Amino acid sequence: MKNLFSKSIIKNIFVAIFFALFVLLSVMIIYFSTENGEQSSQTSGTVGEIVATAADSIGIHVDKNSDSYKNFIRKMFGHFGLFFATSLDAVLVTLLLKNNPHVKRIVSYVFLGYGLILATITEIIQTQAGERSGQFVDVLIDYAGFIIPLGIYLLSSFIIYRKNRKKCRMIEV
Repeated sequence: MKNLFSKSIIKNIFVAIFFALFVLLSVMIIYFSTENGEQSSQTSGTVGEIVATAADSIGIHVDKNSDSYKNFIRKMFGHFGLFFATSLDAVLVTLLLKNNPHVKRIVSYVFLGYGLILATITEIIQTQAGERSGQFVDVLIDYAGFIIPLGIYLLSSFIIYRKNRKKCRMIEV
Protein backbone atom coordinates (compact mmCIF):
# COMPACT_ATOMS: atom_id res chain seq x y z
CA MET A 1 0.00 0.00 0.00
CA LYS A 2 2.91 2.31 0.76
CA ASN A 3 4.26 2.04 -2.83
CA LEU A 4 0.81 2.59 -4.34
CA PHE A 5 1.09 6.33 -3.73
CA SER A 6 4.74 7.07 -4.34
CA LYS A 7 6.02 10.64 -4.49
CA SER A 8 6.26 10.59 -8.28
CA ILE A 9 2.64 9.46 -8.69
CA ILE A 10 1.40 12.14 -6.32
CA LYS A 11 3.55 14.72 -8.08
CA ASN A 12 2.11 13.69 -11.46
CA ILE A 13 -1.41 13.98 -10.07
CA PHE A 14 -0.66 17.53 -8.92
CA VAL A 15 0.83 18.39 -12.32
CA ALA A 16 -2.35 17.11 -13.99
CA ILE A 17 -4.59 19.05 -11.58
CA PHE A 18 -2.68 22.32 -11.97
CA PHE A 19 -2.48 21.93 -15.74
CA ALA A 20 -6.24 21.29 -15.87
CA LEU A 21 -6.72 24.44 -13.79
CA PHE A 22 -4.45 26.31 -16.24
CA VAL A 23 -6.63 25.15 -19.15
CA LEU A 24 -9.82 26.05 -17.23
CA LEU A 25 -8.52 29.57 -16.53
CA SER A 26 -7.56 29.97 -20.19
CA VAL A 27 -11.05 28.90 -21.29
CA MET A 28 -12.55 31.31 -18.76
CA ILE A 29 -10.48 34.17 -20.18
CA ILE A 30 -11.60 33.34 -23.71
CA TYR A 31 -15.21 33.04 -22.58
CA PHE A 32 -15.13 36.45 -20.86
CA SER A 33 -13.66 37.98 -24.01
CA THR A 34 -16.72 36.80 -26.00
CA GLU A 35 -19.18 38.64 -23.74
CA ASN A 36 -20.85 41.64 -25.33
CA GLY A 37 -20.48 45.07 -23.75
CA GLU A 38 -23.55 44.78 -21.52
CA GLN A 39 -22.60 41.33 -20.19
CA SER A 40 -19.02 42.43 -19.62
CA SER A 41 -20.22 45.50 -17.70
CA GLN A 42 -22.43 43.31 -15.50
CA THR A 43 -19.52 40.97 -14.75
CA SER A 44 -17.25 43.92 -13.95
CA GLY A 45 -20.02 45.48 -11.86
CA THR A 46 -20.36 42.34 -9.76
CA VAL A 47 -16.60 42.22 -9.14
CA GLY A 48 -16.65 45.97 -8.44
CA GLU A 49 -19.38 45.51 -5.81
CA ILE A 50 -17.35 42.81 -4.06
CA VAL A 51 -14.19 44.93 -4.08
CA ALA A 52 -16.09 48.03 -2.86
CA THR A 53 -17.68 46.04 -0.03
CA ALA A 54 -14.29 44.65 0.99
CA ALA A 55 -12.74 48.14 0.84
CA ASP A 56 -15.59 49.60 2.95
CA SER A 57 -15.11 46.87 5.55
CA ILE A 58 -11.52 48.05 6.14
CA GLY A 59 -12.46 51.73 6.16
CA ILE A 60 -11.70 52.71 2.56
CA HIS A 61 -14.60 54.43 0.80
CA VAL A 62 -14.86 53.79 -2.93
CA ASP A 63 -17.21 55.52 -5.36
CA LYS A 64 -18.29 52.39 -7.18
CA ASN A 65 -20.29 54.39 -9.73
CA SER A 66 -17.37 56.43 -11.03
CA ASP A 67 -16.02 55.62 -14.49
CA SER A 68 -12.44 55.54 -13.21
CA TYR A 69 -13.33 52.91 -10.59
CA LYS A 70 -15.17 50.79 -13.16
CA ASN A 71 -12.22 51.05 -15.54
CA PHE A 72 -9.79 50.13 -12.74
CA ILE A 73 -11.84 47.02 -11.88
CA ARG A 74 -12.03 45.99 -15.53
CA LYS A 75 -8.28 46.40 -16.10
CA MET A 76 -7.02 45.18 -12.72
CA PHE A 77 -9.25 42.14 -12.28
CA GLY A 78 -10.59 41.33 -15.74
CA HIS A 79 -7.31 41.74 -17.58
CA PHE A 80 -4.28 41.78 -15.29
CA GLY A 81 -5.72 39.59 -12.51
CA LEU A 82 -6.99 36.72 -14.63
CA PHE A 83 -3.74 36.54 -16.60
CA PHE A 84 -1.71 36.79 -13.36
CA ALA A 85 -3.65 33.86 -11.84
CA THR A 86 -3.21 31.81 -15.02
CA SER A 87 0.53 32.50 -14.99
CA LEU A 88 0.84 31.55 -11.31
CA ASP A 89 -0.76 28.25 -12.21
CA ALA A 90 1.75 27.83 -15.06
CA VAL A 91 4.57 28.41 -12.54
CA LEU A 92 3.13 25.68 -10.29
CA VAL A 93 2.99 23.27 -13.22
CA THR A 94 6.60 24.14 -14.10
CA LEU A 95 7.83 23.74 -10.52
CA LEU A 96 6.27 20.28 -10.27
CA LEU A 97 7.93 19.00 -13.44
CA LYS A 98 10.96 16.73 -13.27
CA ASN A 99 14.05 18.29 -11.73
CA ASN A 100 15.65 19.16 -15.07
CA PRO A 101 16.29 22.93 -15.14
CA HIS A 102 16.59 22.97 -18.94
CA VAL A 103 13.17 21.35 -19.40
CA LYS A 104 11.63 23.74 -16.86
CA ARG A 105 13.15 26.73 -18.65
CA ILE A 106 11.83 25.56 -22.04
CA VAL A 107 8.36 24.95 -20.57
CA SER A 108 8.43 28.44 -19.05
CA TYR A 109 9.29 29.99 -22.42
CA VAL A 110 6.47 28.02 -24.06
CA PHE A 111 4.09 29.36 -21.39
CA LEU A 112 5.36 32.92 -22.03
CA GLY A 113 4.64 32.53 -25.75
CA TYR A 114 1.24 31.08 -24.97
CA GLY A 115 0.42 34.06 -22.73
CA LEU A 116 1.21 36.53 -25.50
CA ILE A 117 -0.90 34.57 -27.98
CA LEU A 118 -3.79 34.34 -25.48
CA ALA A 119 -3.64 38.08 -24.75
CA THR A 120 -3.67 38.91 -28.46
CA ILE A 121 -6.43 36.46 -29.38
CA THR A 122 -8.75 37.63 -26.60
CA GLU A 123 -8.45 41.23 -27.77
CA ILE A 124 -9.13 40.16 -31.36
CA ILE A 125 -12.21 38.26 -30.13
CA GLN A 126 -13.39 41.40 -28.34
CA THR A 127 -13.45 43.30 -31.65
CA GLN A 128 -16.16 40.86 -32.77
CA ALA A 129 -18.19 41.01 -29.54
CA GLY A 130 -20.99 43.57 -29.57
CA GLU A 131 -20.28 46.97 -28.01
CA ARG A 132 -16.66 46.09 -27.26
CA SER A 133 -13.32 46.84 -28.80
CA GLY A 134 -9.95 45.17 -28.69
CA GLN A 135 -7.21 47.50 -27.52
CA PHE A 136 -3.45 47.15 -27.78
CA VAL A 137 -3.03 48.57 -24.28
CA ASP A 138 -5.19 45.70 -22.99
CA VAL A 139 -2.84 43.20 -24.65
CA LEU A 140 0.01 44.87 -22.73
CA ILE A 141 -1.95 44.77 -19.45
CA ASP A 142 -2.87 41.12 -20.00
CA TYR A 143 0.67 40.15 -20.86
CA ALA A 144 2.10 42.11 -17.92
CA GLY A 145 -0.12 40.04 -15.64
CA PHE A 146 1.10 36.90 -17.33
CA ILE A 147 4.80 37.74 -17.50
CA ILE A 148 5.33 38.83 -13.88
CA PRO A 149 4.98 35.42 -12.14
CA LEU A 150 6.82 33.56 -14.90
CA GLY A 151 9.47 36.28 -15.06
CA ILE A 152 10.08 36.05 -11.33
CA TYR A 153 10.33 32.27 -11.62
CA LEU A 154 12.77 32.45 -14.56
CA LEU A 155 14.91 35.11 -12.88
CA SER A 156 15.09 33.23 -9.58
CA SER A 157 15.86 29.92 -11.30
CA PHE A 158 18.60 31.63 -13.32
CA ILE A 159 20.14 33.09 -10.16
CA ILE A 160 20.00 29.70 -8.40
CA TYR A 161 21.49 28.00 -11.48
CA ARG A 162 24.38 30.51 -11.60
CA LYS A 163 25.01 30.19 -7.86
CA ASN A 164 25.11 26.37 -8.06
CA ARG A 165 27.36 26.53 -11.12
CA LYS A 166 29.87 28.70 -9.24
CA LYS A 167 29.86 26.22 -6.34
CA CYS A 168 30.60 23.36 -8.75
CA ARG A 169 33.52 25.27 -10.28
CA MET A 170 34.97 25.96 -6.85
CA ILE A 171 34.80 22.24 -5.99
CA GLU A 172 36.46 21.21 -9.27
CA VAL A 173 39.51 23.39 -8.72
